[in-house]
Amino acid sequence: MSRRGCIGGVGVSIVTRQSARGRVGPVTERRGRMNLQRKTAVVVGLLLAVLLAGLYCAVARSIERGFGGVERERVEMNVERVRRAVQNEGRHLAAKLSDWAVWGETYEFLRDPSGSFVEQHLSGTTIADLGLGFLALVDEAGAVRWCGVPGPDRALAAGVPDEIGDLLAQEARWLVSVGADGPRHGLVSVGDHAFLIAARAVRPSAGAGGDRGAIVFGVRLDRAFLASLSKSLLLRAHIEPLGGGERAGADASGGACVVTPISDLMVRGREVMVDIHGQPRFRLEVVHRRLVATEARRTIGHIRLVLAVAAIGSIAATLLVLRVLVLRRLERIGREVEAIGRSGEPSRRVAVRGGDELARLAHAFNATLGALESSNERIAENEALLRDMTDGLPALVWLVDRHGRTEFRNAAWTALVGVGDPGGSLPWIAGIHPDDEAPCDAEFRRAHGAGASFQVECRIRSANGAYRWFMVRGEPRKDGGGGFAGYVACGIDVTERREAEQDRDRSFEMSIDMMCVASLDGYFTRVNRAFVRTLGLTEEALLSRPFLDLVHPDDREATMDQMSHLAGGCAVVGFENRYRSAGGEYRWFSWNAPALPIGSRRIYAVARDVTDQRAMESELRQAKAAAEASSRAKDGFLAHMSHEIRTPLTAILGFAELLADPGTPRDEVARHARTVHANADHLLDLVNDVLDFSKIEAGRMDAERIVCDPGAIVRGLDVVLGPIARGKGIAFEIRVAPDCPAAAITDPTRLRQILFNLVGNAVKFTSRGGVRVDVGLREGRLRFAVSDTGIGMNPDEVGRLFAPFSQADASTTRRFGGTGLGLAISRRLAELLGGAIEVTSKPGEGSCFTLSLPFRACAEPTAAAPQAVIPVGALSGRVLVVEDSPDIQRLLVHQLRSAGLTVEGADTGRQALGRVDAARADGAPFDLVLIDMQMPEMDGLEATRRLRAGGFRAPIVALSARATAEDRGAASLAGCDDYASKPIPRQALLNLVGGWLASGGAGRRAA
Repeated sequence: MSRRGCIGGVGVSIVTRQSARGRVGPVTERRGRMNLQRKTAVVVGLLLAVLLAGLYCAVARSIERGFGGVERERVEMNVERVRRAVQNEGRHLAAKLSDWAVWGETYEFLRDPSGSFVEQHLSGTTIADLGLGFLALVDEAGAVRWCGVPGPDRALAAGVPDEIGDLLAQEARWLVSVGADGPRHGLVSVGDHAFLIAARAVRPSAGAGGDRGAIVFGVRLDRAFLASLSKSLLLRAHIEPLGGGERAGADASGGACVVTPISDLMVRGREVMVDIHGQPRFRLEVVHRRLVATEARRTIGHIRLVLAVAAIGSIAATLLVLRVLVLRRLERIGREVEAIGRSGEPSRRVAVRGGDELARLAHAFNATLGALESSNERIAENEALLRDMTDGLPALVWLVDRHGRTEFRNAAWTALVGVGDPGGSLPWIAGIHPDDEAPCDAEFRRAHGAGASFQVECRIRSANGAYRWFMVRGEPRKDGGGGFAGYVACGIDVTERREAEQDRDRSFEMSIDMMCVASLDGYFTRVNRAFVRTLGLTEEALLSRPFLDLVHPDDREATMDQMSHLAGGCAVVGFENRYRSAGGEYRWFSWNAPALPIGSRRIYAVARDVTDQRAMESELRQAKAAAEASSRAKDGFLAHMSHEIRTPLTAILGFAELLADPGTPRDEVARHARTVHANADHLLDLVNDVLDFSKIEAGRMDAERIVCDPGAIVRGLDVVLGPIARGKGIAFEIRVAPDCPAAAITDPTRLRQILFNLVGNAVKFTSRGGVRVDVGLREGRLRFAVSDTGIGMNPDEVGRLFAPFSQADASTTRRFGGTGLGLAISRRLAELLGGAIEVTSKPGEGSCFTLSLPFRACAEPTAAAPQAVIPVGALSGRVLVVEDSPDIQRLLVHQLRSAGLTVEGADTGRQALGRVDAARADGAPFDLVLIDMQMPEMDGLEATRRLRAGGFRAPIVALSARATAEDRGAASLAGCDDYASKPIPRQALLNLVGGWLASGGAGRRAA
């Protein structure tokens, strides 16, 4: 038999092996299978069974339908019997009632109940003998005059049951309206209780007079009444009131009798009965045995038995006829075919007898034997051809049957595995590596169950014990009937490819660069460990979402452009974009990817994290820009400072020459001296600004925390800056709000410096209008507002305003001068005090600078006594001035002598030690020493330490041009009592010296 498959893309015809080459296998009857005789018996039996079953069903249905109708009529008749029995009982009550209704004594009782009618005629025995459940007399108003109920002992019951009282009250209106022509009777329900009553109007027997109420006889339809009724009718009957829902259903059904079988033995009939008013209020139920149905079942059983006997006889007769006419001839042909199969000689033929269908069957079988003989010869030739073709292939080729066993293996398979018997039944999975058995077997079973192709890659053990990788593909093959017969399998050695892939995978995973494989659909299909490690995301998270979700929104369009370039056959080199990591921050990646081959949709790319590199480059660029900007600013600052310093120096030098000129008029000397002093002050301010900014930049600026009066500090601005403003023709106004505290803790010196800068700038840049300073308390903070109507600034100029070495624009410097450090220093000082400076401005309208400082309530400061001006000759004492600068020494000596002091000078610290020792030896020691900190040979600190070590206890005041907190502290540690920074105004110097001399030098003040 031929099978077709595909091996390596070449069509091959495969012929399966027969039981013996050129032979026909014996035809044997398999044990457990039915022969033709049995099959015929089954078919005939089934046909007869179907026919007889149909006949039986039709007859049984007809019988059941007929007997069912009879049973229904019988039930309806019994229901009618019960209903009539109840009506007869009602008529019987009415007949008993007639005599009582026209009895004169009854009439008289209703007219006058006080008589003896009840005692004489209405005893319990009387009511019981009448067969009543109760007897009642009702007057014409509907009121019950008397009601009696017999008890168990035939005496009247002690009271009237509630349900009877409810019945009489319920039917009172009807009882009043009942006529005397004849009694009325019927059923009445009260709750769950049912009664049969009869009523008639009471009238005198003579007919004279009107109706006097009514008399009522009643019977309770209880269990005893129904039992008596059932016994008399020889069936079981039951009457009960209907519920509310049942009444509505009864109205709809019209009161028809409903017959329902309860079981195989009992049947029930139900009918709705009307009450005395004609309303459906009761259900009548009758139950009795199903005698008709029982008889019907017995008849059907007899018919079933007759049909079964007829079926058995018909089957036996039919089989006998088939045996004689057909089956014997078939058995003979079968024996001859088996003999040919056992002999293995296709040349033998079956004997043909007759000319019917069995003879034609023998002819057809003989023709088949001839065709089979020719087919076997072709099969042998095809098998030889297949063997030659497959043995010449380098790939493994084998056949697998439907049970998973190998039927055929080519030479390459045998050479690899080492199994020499090509006809064995070795399982196809034999020789596969243990780690690959489970997945390969699972894939084979999946494909085998669906009759589909399968493809796996696995390791197969060779004859020498080594394993090699093979790609195995199986294509399903069909048998002659188109059914699944197994697989044609082909295995190609892919060991070298797998090893190359393993090397590639190791390189992929071990690479320090990020490597990935992606599709043009926008998803990663594979990423290496470096990629996962860099982004901090799991591999599943990276593969399950479009990679554009991770790309920075600003870079997505450029990323899509690069993908388009790749799809168009262009490579990507050095493309940079940002990817979001697990922490939410973005990292810069630099990408390289080769161009995609034509038709490919897979992208191979390598990325490198350049975030740190870009950050370094950005920092370098910023540092370079900052350095260049700083260099430009410093160059401009130096040029500007050169101008600012040279300008006052020019005035100082020029007017100093005029002062030294003998020809200068005496009235001009004082004015020239004031000019020199003013320019010197300006020069000192420039130097102080530069020094302050340097301290701030170095972090060496300190702030005091002492109690001061903010209002007094603001008012002090008017003393210095008010005259300058008014001299320019502009208004100068100071407003201290009522809520401004009189005491606050801050650094008054730094606060004063900030305000002088802000107000001084306002005065400087305002040529019309005025300047106003407001101080108050707002939201728990001190608020100083300096507003002017000056030149104003635009937003760009405001942004540059607080930068060091800058002003709003260059023309401002040329017009108004200044270092450009004032506002930068002011902002840093405000921050040092825990506050801030804000500015609002409009060009041409002016500006408003607001300083806000934290406020903490405290006690008001003690007002300091004003320092008196020391007149010439007011001081006395001996003072030593130690100064290496001859000019400064001469200046100090002159200022002190003019105040009346005896002053000596020393050029160095060593000389000062000698002067002190000499004065002590002469008995005229110095009362105070003024000593410079920076001197050659021995500085002031060392000289002070030696003086203190030598026992000198008079005050020592340090002088320094550096004016830093470090110098002040160093002087105090060395033994100095006080500290003053140069230059020191004359009056400040005299006050300092006078203060120490006045104290007698007792105690040392802290720096």
